[in-house]
Amino acid sequence: MKKTLLLPLVLSLSCAPAAFSQTLMDIDFESDTVGSAPAERSSFTGASSGGNIIEVQDTNYTPENPFGGKSLYLYAPDTSDTSPGVWFQTNGEELVDQGSLTFDIQVNSTFLDLRLGSNVGSSSVGRINGQGAIRLLIGSGNGTPSFNVYQNGDSGTETDQGFSYGEQLTVTVSWDFAGITPGYSVSVDGTALTVGGSQAVFDFYEPNGLEGINTNQFRLGTGANTDSTYESWVDNIQLNSIPEPESAGLLLGLVVTAGVISMRGSSRRK
Repeated sequence: MKKTLLLPLVLSLSCAPAAFSQTLMDIDFESDTVGSAPAERSSFTGASSGGNIIEVQDTNYTPENPFGGKSLYLYAPDTSDTSPGVWFQTNGEELVDQGSLTFDIQVNSTFLDLRLGSNVGSSSVGRINGQGAIRLLIGSGNGTPSFNVYQNGDSGTETDQGFSYGEQLTVTVSWDFAGITPGYSVSVDGTALTVGGSQAVFDFYEPNGLEGINTNQFRLGTGANTDSTYESWVDNIQLNSIPEPESAGLLLGLVVTAGVISMRGSSRRK
């Protein structure tokens, strides 16, 4: 059962980009070649090792593409000891102090790991080095699938909300450095993820020195475990920033319902 969003700040973080935003990336994979790597990617790790797969596939593929058209398929067999991952690249290296990343996903087994942003002043600004400013794990390595948020370098905290393997979801990760409570939030099909029944804005995973999220690249990847098979589909990736003059007014005055997000997510699925 879906829960009511708890905080006006979360509503603003999750919904504001739909109304006031600059799109930095919009990928639906329809122009990509079936059986090949996505054109928008900048680099891979472990993509062709030990039977790993990261490639665009259509509805003729087995297992069937759940989103229709073309989508990104990520797979690591239980014989692989290398974690496959793909970095996507935007057209710039700007620091975004308020923005969102939205994508459709279906995790069929184990988990998918999202990492976004890098520390200012790092030797690899523009490419995620280590864990990144935001980290979200979708799924589980040991049973019931869940969402795990990472804060202040911790080992991850399971949220109050879960999901089922094989379920199609629209995930929105939003962040804010300009608000009263800097941090990031996550909504799934329009419902805010929470921890402990109330916390809905999470601390950045690597907060030291951050002035904004470096959106030049973000990573989607699996794990590597010879006891587990990893399989996920991803589609309709959209990365947005909110222009600076609009930020304060949006956080103070934007009032919308969670249903708006859910409807928007549903309309993006092919």
